Amino acid sequence: MRTGEVIAIVNVLNDAFRISPVSDLVERKKQGAEKMRLEAAEIVQHEKVLDELDAVLAEAHAASGLPDEPTTNSALDDFVIRVRLEQSGAT
Repeated sequence: MRTGEVIAIVNVLNDAFRISPVSDLVERKKQGAEKMRLEAAEIVQHEKVLDELDAVLAEAHAASGLPDEPTTNSALDDFVIRVRLEQSGAT
């Protein structure tokens, strides 16, 4: 919300936030241990980080100029229909 970009790659997104528990979880997944059970202390730590990130997200949402609801549904529908018609040779 801050930059207007959608970043769906956790490693890239975490470069901006530098959250070590996220880095640890990514490393664990790379090593094939993503289904390993977490210790109680780890769960508490992750819940704390999640709460902090939720607050950051809420703050970014409040500061964002984005509308609460999408405003381009009609334009998107028109675009999808146009592309499908072009691909089918109907135009």
